[in-house]
Amino acid sequence: MSKLFERPDFTPEEVHALGHARLLKVSGLGPRGLDIIADWLAAHGLLLTSQQEASRLGRQARRVDQAIRFLQRCGYEIRPPASLTGD
Repeated sequence: MSKLFERPDFTPEEVHALGHARLLKVSGLGPRGLDIIADWLAAHGLLLTSQQEASRLGRQARRVDQAIRFLQRCGYEIRPPASLTGD
């Protein structure tokens, strides 16, 4: 990573900003190293997702939204689960 940033110190935010695709292209960084970086970022509250994973999550969220709107048009009342409302 030091070679990539051309300095010995860097922040988790700087590494996170590179993204999954750019980290895959770093010379000498394999799947295990990428896993270690992802764990390090997670420890700092940052999630490293691949473009494919981000796209999948976006499609999934759109499908859920579409299903909710469809059910509401059919007269159903949609409420969040009790675990999310604190009931």
